Amino acid sequence: MPRFEHKVFLSATPHNGYSNSFTALLELLDPQRFCRGVTIQSTQQLRSVLVRRLKRDLLSLGDSFPERRVVSIPLEVPDDAPELRPSDLLGQYRRLRENPRGGFCPGAGGTTW
Repeated sequence: MPRFEHKVFLSATPHNGYSNSFTALLELLDPQRFCRGVTIQSTQQLRSVLVRRLKRDLLSLGDSFPERRVVSIPLEVPDDAPELRPSDLLGQYRRLRENPRGGFCPGAGGTTW
């Protein structure tokens, strides 16, 4: 990762709950202070690099959030579109992992074995 004087990571998604994953993210922010796998001893260590805002904190300011609307947008994509190739390969890999004795073998020119 290139070195910059300032970095900002924004996320609406919490990390997966593992301290190793959390410290790996902190290490990206400040590799001098944080090291992957080293437990954070106190919240004091986080104050200079972490700002956490919850929805309820923002609601207390008086503003409201717009109602969330999920709208499905149909897409027409041809079966041979190059954008679908990675997805197809991942599906083949998954099927091979689920059934290793009789599935698609990508390294064998697309043949079954």
